[in-house]
Amino acid sequence: MLETFDYLNIFTEGSDDQELIVKKRSSVVNDDICRILLVEDEPLSQKYCKVLLESRGYSLNIAPDGEAALDIIAEDHFQAILMDIGLPGMCGIEVTQSIRSTDNPNRDVPIIAFTAHLAPSRLQACLKAGMTDFLVKPVSPTELCSMLDRLLVRVVSK
Repeated sequence: MLETFDYLNIFTEGSDDQELIVKKRSSVVNDDICRILLVEDEPLSQKYCKVLLESRGYSLNIAPDGEAALDIIAEDHFQAILMDIGLPGMCGIEVTQSIRSTDNPNRDVPIIAFTAHLAPSRLQACLKAGMTDFLVKPVSPTELCSMLDRLLVRVVSK
């Protein structure tokens, strides 16, 4: 797997001078673009992740709730899933349990808990449900991209 990195600027909304430098991922994994499913109901978080991940060369699909996520997962394959815990309807833990208990191509995909509130008991519930790791919002570009890069190396090397 060859990787090259370009740099680009992403300006935060509503800021005149603040800029984030983000590495752009321009490689492919096994001749496929790395596909990420973001399960997130908050539009601002959706937009942030879309700009950040697409700038790194990932393909991002967004599901606004658990039911939509399960519909998308039944039809498509992803290399990783970012799962908000506090979703309307089915919570992220329930969605993860459903993914892990079904026979579909996403059953063994890394699922990252993506939440603003992660108490120790909630972390244990996430891990017990089958989540691979967690990120606490607000997440920095470095944290998110480092975790995805680390987890996706595991997926590619399997």
